[in-house]
Amino acid sequence: MSSNKTSDQVVWKCPDFVMKACGEIAAKHEIYRPRYIFQRGSEEGDGFNGVVMRVVIVDEVRKTELSLICKRFKRDPHDTDNFIFKNMFHRKIFTYCHVLPEFVALQQERNIQEDEGFFSFPTCHFAQQNVDEAALIFEDLCASGYRMMPKRQCPDFDHAQLLMIQLGRLHALFFALRKHRPHILQRFQGLDDICTKFMRRKVMKPIVTRNCRLVQAVLRPEETMLSEKAEPWAVINHGDCWTNNLMYSYDKNHPGNPAKITLIDWQTCQYGSPVLDIYYFLFISTNKSFRDVHYRACLDIYYESLSKLLKQLDDDVDYVLEHDEQTLIHRNKQRYEERMRGNLVDFVNFELMH
Repeated sequence: MSSNKTSDQVVWKCPDFVMKACGEIAAKHEIYRPRYIFQRGSEEGDGFNGVVMRVVIVDEVRKTELSLICKRFKRDPHDTDNFIFKNMFHRKIFTYCHVLPEFVALQQERNIQEDEGFFSFPTCHFAQQNVDEAALIFEDLCASGYRMMPKRQCPDFDHAQLLMIQLGRLHALFFALRKHRPHILQRFQGLDDICTKFMRRKVMKPIVTRNCRLVQAVLRPEETMLSEKAEPWAVINHGDCWTNNLMYSYDKNHPGNPAKITLIDWQTCQYGSPVLDIYYFLFISTNKSFRDVHYRACLDIYYESLSKLLKQLDDDVDYVLEHDEQTLIHRNKQRYEERMRGNLVDFVNFELMH
């Protein structure tokens, strides 16, 4: 997905299958005399596992525009990291074509409205993959007023609580899906930890070695978050839930107040503990000062959101996590707070994460 909008027009040799898809999208929007403008779709360094372009379709009849974001992956046989990048791109396609549509279908079946459920992801207009290349075309969130926060800026509570609400709803959906559509569970359980494979690349070895030593001093073996250890509470996680993969729209009357949130870039979507997304955000995107004040409130908001949607989806919610200090989410609070002093951002190399 794009970051903050740029207007730099560029010359791009658009692949035929992408050009055809853009034409079909234009026709669906009743644009019959389209003109195409190509622009950079992301800031320098973003979109590490594919080319990101903004495609503006100009309606020459009505003099209106439709702005799209196109992400394209093309295999490079000389790039040793190409295999993992290809898998990540295909994971993203699988998520948009199979995982998220299942969530939407379940909510529509139960008459869950947009402001009650989880619909916080961009609309995907096109997805295709083959042996050598793949592409996705999304709505352009920037055209709808969404924008990212600066990477190194700690979000305030208003921004954080919007995410906690959506994570609660996302995980509630999977609990309901697990019960009411168990036939698809096995298919989603195969979404393994692709982020670890990414971090095992040779270029990442220096930072991984250093950070693993820090993690070894923090966690005990029984505190790992592998999917098999998370049962029966394992869910679908976004997998890379930090500020650079979140986009916000803001209140028109109060420009600093976030009104909506959208989670983008689902290439590391995985099956595992619900703790993954929650703690990933809290310990990567926020600092200790934020957690000292808002940690418990964030977990409370998450739980309330989860339980509220689950009650709408299912009359029997006895199997849901109990809200006490013995639960999966809360029982390690003191140890995490005691050991994970400071901000994990201090030792994350953002140059390598781009």
